[in-house]
Amino acid sequence: MRISLVIMHLLCVFHISSVGSTAQQVDSAQTPVRVLTILSDTVVLDNQKPLALIFAGGYACSACYGELERAIQQVDSTIQIAILLRVSGSSVVSRKEEIKRMERLVQSRTFYFDATLQKTYRVGGYDDGLFGQYGITISPSMLLLLPGRSPVFISYSTLFHQDGDGIDGAPDTSSNRCIAVVREAIRHK
Repeated sequence: MRISLVIMHLLCVFHISSVGSTAQQVDSAQTPVRVLTILSDTVVLDNQKPLALIFAGGYACSACYGELERAIQQVDSTIQIAILLRVSGSSVVSRKEEIKRMERLVQSRTFYFDATLQKTYRVGGYDDGLFGQYGITISPSMLLLLPGRSPVFISYSTLFHQDGDGIDGAPDTSSNRCIAVVREAIRHK
């Protein structure tokens, strides 16, 4: 059991270090950002209007969601915020329950769901959907869609950990780190 935990920790550290300590620009030629509504209707998110899509699912820092929302609004209040949820099962009831849980953590009332076939979280992350595409194991993470620019993905560890290590230690929820990372992503990408 202990060996498994050590191996899992090493894999997570390797994954996080491969993401890098700055925002990651995403190739705009990639598949469009497709999400689902509560009723499973597909929505294609484009970069016509500024949007921060905050990933919420799997292992998570509950206090970090509000901090990330505040940082985005402080840096640029014109950016709309939406929450991308990952739930087990695709029933409207399970989706409503997840929205109700998240409403206690965030101000945003725009919720989408990851388009996925995988129904449960596995140690090591997801294989499909946007969570799998960006290798998300800890949330919140963010996909920033800005007009005229390629999408920018920012991982949890980049947003909340100075050394890029999102596994050990408490996250920096003082907002200074988060604001600096969001500001850099908006300014330079």
